[in-house]
Amino acid sequence: SPYAVAGQEQQRPAPEGGGMFRVADLRFYARLPDGVTERGAWVMALDSKFKETTTGAYACITVWARYEAKFYLVDVWRERAGTLATVAAIQQLAALYPKCHTKIVEEAANGASVCELLEGKLGGVKRVRPTGGKESRAHALSAYVETHDVLLPEAAPWVIAFRAEMESFPSGATADQIDSSAHAV
Repeated sequence: SPYAVAGQEQQRPAPEGGGMFRVADLRFYARLPDGVTERGAWVMALDSKFKETTTGAYACITVWARYEAKFYLVDVWRERAGTLATVAAIQQLAALYPKCHTKIVEEAANGASVCELLEGKLGGVKRVRPTGGKESRAHALSAYVETHDVLLPEAAPWVIAFRAEMESFPSGATADQIDSSAHAV
């Protein structure tokens, strides 16, 4: 398999150029097209984690705008943060992106606690119970990447890490940004 060759011969977690997500399929934008802010459908999604740590999994929030059959990744918050810091990040992103009416929260890990803390403070919080594994959830996202309907910002400081996670998925060290994105898209 390409993953076996990548792991044994190339010392990489995924085949060069990407596994499920091919680097050649990624598209980028310099600035959001006219109309996205006013007429786009905005959503943020949280891939939660159990507790704050200095190593291991991240909590990740992605902010997406859908406009004219394209999905624009607008922002990423990714920290090894606990529940309270994650709630604060959701509130900050909601204030920064007021058109983002839907906030998808994965009810795994500390997601249920995040939802409880946001009740009555922030509208549009939608609880989602994940089904299958991260890899199965990522297949829908990969179809949009393959058809060049997912666009990443050219100059965002976090885009290099996002691209690296896409390239190494599902065998990379982390998958939080991909899982959050799969929920959003």
